[in-house]
Amino acid sequence: MDDSIVFFDIETESHEKYGHKSSPHNPDNFIVAAGWAYGKDGSVNGEYYSDAGEVTLPFLDNPRVKMLVAHNAPFDAGWLLSRHRSRFIEFIRRGGRIYCTQLVEYLLSNQQDTYPSLDEVAPKYGGTHKVDAVKLLWEQGVLTSEIERELLFTKYLIGPEGDIENLRKVFYGQMEEIKERDMWQGILRRMDALLFNVFAMDSGLHIDRNRSEEHTSELQSHYSIS
Repeated sequence: MDDSIVFFDIETESHEKYGHKSSPHNPDNFIVAAGWAYGKDGSVNGEYYSDAGEVTLPFLDNPRVKMLVAHNAPFDAGWLLSRHRSRFIEFIRRGGRIYCTQLVEYLLSNQQDTYPSLDEVAPKYGGTHKVDAVKLLWEQGVLTSEIERELLFTKYLIGPEGDIENLRKVFYGQMEEIKERDMWQGILRRMDALLFNVFAMDSGLHIDRNRSEEHTSELQSHYSIS
């Protein structure tokens, strides 16, 4: 078993903050369930949590792990950075990388498929569509923690047709195309840029309002704008 690669996905509580659903910056949100698998043949594992204090994500501390693979990785990595900051930064410092199957699919489509979902991508590589019942419950406003555990965790996340198995199939299918097109180095550079964006989004944007108002007054005076 190759334990240098981990396929992982998290299902989080779904309260909004500033229009961002399931934001890690909303203290009412927490990781409800996590699933992961090592390499091509590793068994799918997972944990279901009733509150934030129970979350362990043991793969984060495994020194042999060199790459975390996720679909829409900025979301998952954003949660790791926000809620497990020191552990995630230590993973990066020891050479760890993030791989986003969503971004790679966009690149492999010659930048035509913008933000393709795992549900769209997985069948292309021998996977399956998502369990519709979970998406329907979210659309009805049901919180993630209110969804039946058997449905959300056992079936939707870690089941034989769940997100982790589909994610793994997508990754290895993409790798075949990447090799054929000799895109690996370019992919790695894109992932470095993605990681920068994760840190930038976490840090946010600071605006010096006093200085901004001074500039506005100067421009208005210079151009006689009233």
